Amino acid sequence: MLCCSLLGNAQGIQFETGTWDEVVKKAQKENKMIYLDVYASWCGPCKMMAAKIFPLKEAGDKYNALFVNYKIDAEVGEGIDIAKKYGVNAYPTNLYIHPHTQEVIYLALGATLDVADFNKRADIAMAEFSDPLNWEGYEAKFKSGERNQEFLRKFLEKSIRLEKNNDEVLSEYISQYLPKGNLGDRELRFLLEYTKTIDNKAFPILTAQKDKLNSALAGNMTIANWYIGLSEGTVKKAIETKNEKLLEQYAQLLKVYNPRASEAGLMYSLRKQYYLGLRDKEKFQQARFDEANYLATRPSKFYEEQDQLQFEEIKADLKKRLLAHGMSEDLIELSLVESVKANPAYRKNYSATVANALNEISWMIYQNKDKYASTMEKALQWSEKSVQLTEELPDLWPMCADTYAHLLYVNGKKDEAIAIQEKAVRMVQQTDEDMYNELNEELEKMKTGSLEK
Repeated sequence: MLCCSLLGNAQGIQFETGTWDEVVKKAQKENKMIYLDVYASWCGPCKMMAAKIFPLKEAGDKYNALFVNYKIDAEVGEGIDIAKKYGVNAYPTNLYIHPHTQEVIYLALGATLDVADFNKRADIAMAEFSDPLNWEGYEAKFKSGERNQEFLRKFLEKSIRLEKNNDEVLSEYISQYLPKGNLGDRELRFLLEYTKTIDNKAFPILTAQKDKLNSALAGNMTIANWYIGLSEGTVKKAIETKNEKLLEQYAQLLKVYNPRASEAGLMYSLRKQYYLGLRDKEKFQQARFDEANYLATRPSKFYEEQDQLQFEEIKADLKKRLLAHGMSEDLIELSLVESVKANPAYRKNYSATVANALNEISWMIYQNKDKYASTMEKALQWSEKSVQLTEELPDLWPMCADTYAHLLYVNGKKDEAIAIQEKAVRMVQQTDEDMYNELNEELEKMKTGSLEK
């Protein structure tokens, strides 16, 4: 049987319909990498990519030219063995595979609905395909003492492509090849591009010349959001080295370089990420409680300010996207008005995010009330805050109110619980039949006393 292409949308990606062996043989004959989309039939993000990205001409132009494209359901037929061979356990997983060795050249986990990001994955894969040395090869040469400037530059470039820590290489490059003293915009841009944590020689150099950074930063980038960009790499390194002090150092610097993010509670989120990475369940849970306590005690003015700041960012992002599609200024303004009208939650984005987090942890406490008996009173406070934050968000309030009513009930405030639950039931009666039935069932349990059983 010949391996043929499933054209579907002639402008989009052409996926082969033959067997895996036929796909490999075609890739070897054409000396092209294999782009392998590993999905599952139940995976929502997989379906979104298939509907929104694969049919696009921009995706087809790049992927059809560079790769032999194939997709497998990891839970059906030979897809099971292929997914097992490559250790795939999350969907979607995008694999870019060498045609001759059948080794993974590059892996991208998760969906993207931005075709530019999707095509960037292809560019990274091609850069890796053309590089004769893999990551382990670079590490070995560096450890053996290789300090050639071109080698170090390529090592740094590879670290960015593969999102690997490069602190030691960057520090060595600075020692060997960067001039001492004040740096020009070119050198600053180089350091900004390759600095991904606060734990290297570049970071103090950059912060010592922060007055120059604004001119060196590209586009709309600011010192504040550049610093936020260092959080992922810094936390990842702290996890890998089990260095909690590095995380706390970042926390202190966050207050200086992005006080807004510090005030908004970013460090609580990063601490959760750190303990989760270490698989320390006890400290992870405590970090969740600390975050909930912090967010539940912020005043109304704090939430108003955060909501307004995020609202302006949302509008700016929408405007940027519309400009990219060639829309005129007049139409953009009209579109923004209509978008905000259709999505009132845009004005309460931060409040909604916090309310969801508080509701989630409060419900977890309720479901494990015997285990967390000493935390029940706190959970009631967290849940009450989620209800307050969603008063102007009718799509979220009933869900938060339901949790609050359950916690009120088990804390002995049964009449108040029933009143809250009745209001939640009324709010969804005409709009969401499933939620109405679910909330009403819980209301009846409260009224009859069977919720305690």
